[in-house]
Amino acid sequence: MASKIDYKVAPPDVIAAELGGRIATARLQRNITQGELAEQSGIAIRTLRRLEAGQGGSIDTLIRLLQALGAAHSLDLLLPESGVSPMEAIQKNRSGRGGVTRSRQRARKKPKELTSAWSWDEGKTP
Repeated sequence: MASKIDYKVAPPDVIAAELGGRIATARLQRNITQGELAEQSGIAIRTLRRLEAGQGGSIDTLIRLLQALGAAHSLDLLLPESGVSPMEAIQKNRSGRGGVTRSRQRARKKPKELTSAWSWDEGKTP
């Protein structure tokens, strides 16, 4: 059954509970006890219980669990590798660098909004 969670607006605790439930389901489908999975992944059983209950965890713990469950391939779906944007490719072709592509190293600061330092004060009388 597909999740009905809107990940754009759902609170992190709701998403954590969904993810914990999915880990528990994957574990049970493989007929593995919590103790066995904790041992195979190198984490404490209490950590696994908290994670399955949606009470937090670390990225390290998630990676270890997915590896132990044979589901590490799903990490690619979590945040797919991004390539060069179409605009960057066009700009590089115009600059003569041809097929040379590099990934961004920094984000640009957003421009400040222009604010007016004066006003007409049309409604005021001297």
